[in-house]
Amino acid sequence: MQNDQPDRLHRYRLLKKLLSLMPYGLGANALALATRIPPVQFLFRKHRRNLSAFLHENVLTVDVREVFARYLTTNWLTSWRLAALGRCSDETFARWVSLEGYEIFKQLRDQGRPVLLCNSHYGGGKIILLALMREGHTIHSLDRQDIFSFSNISARGKLVSINLGDRKSNFMLKQVFRARKVLQEGGILHIAADGVRGLSGREIPFLKRQRAFPASVAELALASNAAIVPTFGMLDASGRIKLELLPPLEMPDPQLPHEDRIMRIIEQYSSLLQAHWLACPGAIHKGELKIYADLPRQAATNTTQKE
Repeated sequence: MQNDQPDRLHRYRLLKKLLSLMPYGLGANALALATRIPPVQFLFRKHRRNLSAFLHENVLTVDVREVFARYLTTNWLTSWRLAALGRCSDETFARWVSLEGYEIFKQLRDQGRPVLLCNSHYGGGKIILLALMREGHTIHSLDRQDIFSFSNISARGKLVSINLGDRKSNFMLKQVFRARKVLQEGGILHIAADGVRGLSGREIPFLKRQRAFPASVAELALASNAAIVPTFGMLDASGRIKLELLPPLEMPDPQLPHEDRIMRIIEQYSSLLQAHWLACPGAIHKGELKIYADLPRQAATNTTQKE
């Protein structure tokens, strides 16, 4: 049965192709100006209310106008950003994108270690693929859609997309088998560890709420001895991107029960994601903010002692 609702990726296709011709510097400067204009911020006032509610719930004292400008920069024209950065020169790329921690990743690859790039729906996370492809790496990526081929994005390396398909599909045995094979053969696999698809979620506390995280990252790493390298990409309101490759997650003692090992890996990743959300809330994706708002709140803990 076909889905009657057109995929977001295919909407405004002509407009996206025209926008893709805009150089990154010109587009980033224009977007930086637009996101600070009061009428533009008013136009997206519903999103501002959602962001303000998150800031209030987590007691974050920030300049809401500036944080919201970064939020708008993060969440709009993402396809154009990838296409423009994929097309630009090394000099222009280095002017707008910084990469921290590459030596960690390079050392693991020099040792022949498979690497599981653990990304998130946060900031400009997918730009890490462009940075690593420019270094000549071949990367397999678990994606809902192959946006790189769709937007004709290329670099010196190679990206192989393992498509997850329609959002309604939760049975992904074939894709998981391919992902495991990539790692068992010593390759690089890119995956978002905060996805909501699949049936393997483990529910844990997350910023005063209860959130389920998939076990796929942990399962894949344990099955292949892959190093889990968390990666984050923060955009500032001007369009500059700071990419981080963090030290690998600590692998739990193999003597522990399997479920305990899974949970310890998930909890490490969740702690990093929470820290980034609190440190830079303007980089939270709008869809993730909506998911967060619908999560059940943590039960209040009664600390009163009876005498």
